Amino acid sequence: NSVYYIGVDAEICKMDLNGSNKKIIADNKTGYLGINKDYILFNKAESEESTEFVTYIMGIDGSNPRPVIEGKRLYSVNIEGNYIYYSDVDKKIYRTEIDSNVEELLYENIEAYNLNTNEGYAYYLNYLDAENSNYTVCLFRVKLDGSSETPEKIKELSSYSSFIDVVGDW
Repeated sequence: NSVYYIGVDAEICKMDLNGSNKKIIADNKTGYLGINKDYILFNKAESEESTEFVTYIMGIDGSNPRPVIEGKRLYSVNIEGNYIYYSDVDKKIYRTEIDSNVEELLYENIEAYNLNTNEGYAYYLNYLDAENSNYTVCLFRVKLDGSSETPEKIKELSSYSSFIDVVGDW
């Protein structure tokens, strides 16, 4: 029954659904916010002078902020069970157990744009066959345990999207 958002000064905030009881959860100067029922994920500059960011995790109440992977920025971050799934700057799919600080490469030969997890699968966007100049954007999926031999094409899309969010069968 709460809304979490990035405030005017790039701090992490929370308010009731009706807009009342606004409060700052953490003054981290972030531009990214990911959330589930237990955790908040955010990017934080390594220093005030730095343009390099590191992805952090903390409790839903703002407690115990710490890097997910020491010194690393994560992309398209999702939490599923006890794991954090993400892509890196090269769009490879990784996972790490929460608070392990150890990353596991799941899919090296996939370029996953806009990764999203749901019910045991990682969904992502990519071109149908860029090597042969077929730039049709498609939604693909692979198993979260790293066992998919090849990506499964779910759907060809009429346009590219900056974000995807798979919920149930949607």
